[in-house]
Amino acid sequence: MEHLERGGITPLEIRRKVFHLILGSMFIVLLAYDRDMRWVFTLVFLLGLILSLFQSRWNIPGVTWLLDRFDRPEESTKGLGIITFFSGAVAASLIFPQDIAVHATIVFTFGDPMAYVVGKGFGRWRVPWNYNKSVVGTVSFFLASGASALIITEEPLLLAACLLGALTETIPTGSTELLDDNLLVPLSAGGILLLLSLLI
Repeated sequence: MEHLERGGITPLEIRRKVFHLILGSMFIVLLAYDRDMRWVFTLVFLLGLILSLFQSRWNIPGVTWLLDRFDRPEESTKGLGIITFFSGAVAASLIFPQDIAVHATIVFTFGDPMAYVVGKGFGRWRVPWNYNKSVVGTVSFFLASGASALIITEEPLLLAACLLGALTETIPTGSTELLDDNLLVPLSAGGILLLLSLLI
């Protein structure tokens, strides 16, 4: 998610984006290796929800240390970034066939971090319908996810998913914390790939 608040690229956001890349890459490899890994992802997601609930009332050793380094101060839900990341990956792995779920995960794993870095560094023109997103960040999402998809899969049809994913990331979600691009991007990318697979 590309936030255009003042202050430039922060160490917190860099940590979050690096974690996003590492976690997403793990999802891609594990899901490509074994479709049944989706059930492991689901269990981890549910465990994360439980820990978030407990963490909101009590400090859990280890969990508190982790969240202090990755949570945004303005987020009221503990571990929101990790929860929404898992929600997108889990939803894609449960809804779509294995190959489409892997491809959808590729799109939001590699597109989102590049959109943030380039958008924060060079984003001057805002997307008309979402002032928190920049045109250059959106283009960077498409280019980064598209290049990654072609390198990993050599499947040109994935470019359609990358384009839709980039546009989906610009959708305003207001104050709805759990409905963010980590969930919407893989679902939109997987949806267009499923549609294309049925039509072509």
